[in-house]
Amino acid sequence: MKKLRVLVLGGAGFVGSHIVSELQRRGHEVVLGGRGPGVDIQVDYEKDTQSEIWLPRLKDIDGAVNAVGILHGSKKLLEAVHFETPQALFQACFQSSHIQQIIQISAKGSEPDCEKTQGILYSDTKRAAEKALKNLIALNPLRSATIIRPSFIFSKGSYGGGSLFRALAAFPKILPVVGKGDQLFQPIAAEDLAQIVCTCLENPKQGLRALEGVGPEIVTIQELLEKTRKWLGFKSGRVIHMPLCWVKVLSLLGSWIPGFSSVPLNQTSYELMQIPGLAVGSPGSYEKIIQETGVRPQGLSEFLESHPSFVQDRWHARLYWIKPLIQWVLALLWIVSGLWGFVLPDSMTQDIKNMLPFSEIIWIGIQYFSGSLDILIGLWILTGWKTLWVGWLQMAVIVGYTLFISLWLPHFWLDPFGGVIKNFPILVLILVQMALASDR
Repeated sequence: MKKLRVLVLGGAGFVGSHIVSELQRRGHEVVLGGRGPGVDIQVDYEKDTQSEIWLPRLKDIDGAVNAVGILHGSKKLLEAVHFETPQALFQACFQSSHIQQIIQISAKGSEPDCEKTQGILYSDTKRAAEKALKNLIALNPLRSATIIRPSFIFSKGSYGGGSLFRALAAFPKILPVVGKGDQLFQPIAAEDLAQIVCTCLENPKQGLRALEGVGPEIVTIQELLEKTRKWLGFKSGRVIHMPLCWVKVLSLLGSWIPGFSSVPLNQTSYELMQIPGLAVGSPGSYEKIIQETGVRPQGLSEFLESHPSFVQDRWHARLYWIKPLIQWVLALLWIVSGLWGFVLPDSMTQDIKNMLPFSEIIWIGIQYFSGSLDILIGLWILTGWKTLWVGWLQMAVIVGYTLFISLWLPHFWLDPFGGVIKNFPILVLILVQMALASDR
């Protein structure tokens, strides 16, 4: 088999990383396009919207895979990431005589004739990219391209919706399900999806083909959660049906409130969840995968039975809700602590001021500076930006405060309420926050 050189966009993501791994397992060379360290080509998905930018990047490239996708963001962002940049890539691929196959990882609901998702920005922008690829193939019928529309994707590891489902399945004593719990899914393993992509790259077919990425098993969301809970090794819990109005409120929080943005429940996922049968393939879609690629995807039950869970899977599921909770608790601690510096009356701080060898002006400066710093740290924590940086800053400030108290107010160590001693568990909590910083 000929060794291929394949450009993969989104190769560091959940789906893309499985595709990269499978390509390398088969002996192909991967050119990774994306942002940040570790990529071969730096890509700005908001700005690289012209084919002239992409054409030089495609030198000696045999195939291109676009596995980039985001559920939530501004209209401008989603149009750039899902449509304008992919369209520029597709145009450059058709200008290059070396490209043998283009793979577009789309999504269920992005079909041209799917009226149910009209008006949902995520689906509309994915649909626009499909249309652009279809138009290019119509002008170049001898070229090859494949669109794959996966249903819910699961794996031994998890990310996004998969992590959310594991966290729901791991709730102590109870099993929260959305509404009646009868929403249908036809999940596919990321490993099988990667095999489908690689087989299409290795066996290009003239024209445009569209495949629905589904497995053989159709399950309700309640069955999915019950199977996941059993796989994690937890005892069955009492099923709690969450009213859809609650889920809608949580989706709004996930879209706009800091601390909830890391949870992949947002307005888009809520709207898609409300469409009956959206995550189920059309009749014959599973058989078409086998016919077109020879890959026979596993069902959810079969996959879970052949891939046992381990303690790290249970840790991840149980820590999922702890992460935003730590973010909010620490932010509240810093903000409230900072506000005390501005609102406490002088009578409550007079004793402390008398023990310090500072003038009135310096004392006031210390109060306002430390209070402002604490509030700024709390607000920074809420943004979720650069968690490691703000973690180190928190620890440095706490150590600084502790040294200041030890030097000038050492009797505070004997406070029966443990005011200074509490700094040590707070430092540990900050370390936990930093350890959980990355979602990938």
